[in-house]
Amino acid sequence: MTDIYNTSRSLAEAFPEAQARIRRLRDRGKEIGTAGTFYVWVCDDLLARMDKAAAEQDVVAMVRTFAEAQEMKE
Repeated sequence: MTDIYNTSRSLAEAFPEAQARIRRLRDRGKEIGTAGTFYVWVCDDLLARMDKAAAEQDVVAMVRTFAEAQEMKE
């Protein structure tokens, strides 16, 4: 698997991959059931903010949410 957080890549390249990773993590949380409810909520919140930042082309918000995505554990 490619390291999506490699610093030699641009935000435009890595941001969509980070969004996809968070979606996969959210799906894993859903598989757990009620024990994963809070994790799913955190992922949904982050994804909503990432989607909004991308739609508005808000680079500052993209950088902030990208940094949050980096901190999400699998």
